[in-house]
Amino acid sequence: MAAVAYGVSLPLLFWMAPVIAGLLLCLPIAMLSSRTSHSNSRLFRTPEQTNPPQVLVRANELMSVSGPIAASPLIELRKDGQLLESHLMNVPDDGQRKRGQVDPHLAIARAKIEDAETFEEVLDYLTEQETFAVLNSPIVLKSVFAIPAKQPRFG
Repeated sequence: MAAVAYGVSLPLLFWMAPVIAGLLLCLPIAMLSSRTSHSNSRLFRTPEQTNPPQVLVRANELMSVSGPIAASPLIELRKDGQLLESHLMNVPDDGQRKRGQVDPHLAIARAKIEDAETFEEVLDYLTEQETFAVLNSPIVLKSVFAIPAKQPRFG
């Protein structure tokens, strides 16, 4: 671009110099500013890097701790009635969808839920996307919890 501008006229090159300089320097500046080493100058650091908020520090701590895999959210909601009530209060009403627009994950989840005889079967049948769709539908979520749990066999 600089060569073409110079070929047209020298004043054009001077006029375009800020744009050309920015284009030439963008890669080195991006490389310098994206380094994660602590030896970088503080010039390109964000406040979150120099003094991270407590919630970010705690999230990083929790991410680094290896523990048991979290149970399905449906299990947690079934165990804790207060958590279920809070969840249902924060989920948008099913009546807000536009007529004719069907969530395929929710439709498939409903079919699988109808086919299940126990709550454990529901957990086995649903994929992550379908579980998420169920969690966002109060009516379907309540129907899941109306399904009885598998009874333990004795003897």
